[in-house]
Amino acid sequence: MATPTDILTSHGTRLQDRIAFSEIVFPAVEHIPDALIFSQSKPVTMEIKSEAGSVSVPFVPELPASQIIEEGQEIPESAAQINSLNIFTFKITSLVTATNESVEYDNNASKIQTLLTWQMDKSVTNKADAVFLQNAPNEDANGIPDGPIGLFNLKGITQGGEIANGEGITNALQNGLSVLVDALAKVSAKGAKPTSLIMNFGTWAQLLNLQYADYRPMISPDVANAPIPMLYGLPVVINNAAPDNKILINDANVVYSAITDMRVSSSAHSKFSRDATQFRVTFRFGFGCTNPERLAVVSVYNPVPPKAKTTKA
Repeated sequence: MATPTDILTSHGTRLQDRIAFSEIVFPAVEHIPDALIFSQSKPVTMEIKSEAGSVSVPFVPELPASQIIEEGQEIPESAAQINSLNIFTFKITSLVTATNESVEYDNNASKIQTLLTWQMDKSVTNKADAVFLQNAPNEDANGIPDGPIGLFNLKGITQGGEIANGEGITNALQNGLSVLVDALAKVSAKGAKPTSLIMNFGTWAQLLNLQYADYRPMISPDVANAPIPMLYGLPVVINNAAPDNKILINDANVVYSAITDMRVSSSAHSKFSRDATQFRVTFRFGFGCTNPERLAVVSVYNPVPPKAKTTKA
């Protein structure tokens, strides 16, 4: 029988055919690459350990003016100011317990641990997306929130109107996707450069059901069937964490995030009496928006058609 090879980790060693009692540190993007925080914001990876600590991210509210000058002429100083955005970070974690027999079955410990880690990564991704889009934190006596404010709930976000759906649609210019076009125009007038439209699949389905008066779909089937649907040149990001009947016009250029490395740990200490091992995944992240008015929320109204009146015989 071959002797197992020791594999170095950040905290000791583990054996290829045994449970890893260790902790390994990875860049979070390697473990949860599908989390919206990476594609829908400007992430900054930092070493953050303090529970109450915050990260200060510098930004320029308005771009400095550029100009043409003659050769040798002194360059005039811009009046643009530099502000900072304080981002509080919060820990997200997943913890599971498995019997030692199950994770050591047929010398497949490494494969089983990989499967468990993948499942925990998915759980962390789902939670991070829910926080990123919908979180509504409470504040303590000192005004410190217990979590970041989700993008859909940002104070000062532009209200983009309401798209009507159902029997009420008779004129696309009045009740259809023109509401979305108007919302894009609103945020663009405030300096936004929209990067995506975020919604859940139920809301996307409502948009796909929009029809002109002659029952033609407002959204082309080619768009609906594309691997990455696009509306008005913007990718449609479908995510279950988005609230029902809401569309977020996002500008990732004004959404900043602070993200730590991800720690994947395992230990049998607390479950020694049960002959079991616990596996844990943790990372910290936070985010904020420098210009909430450059984001917009558009509602989708889906009225229930009135029931037909019946008469008694």
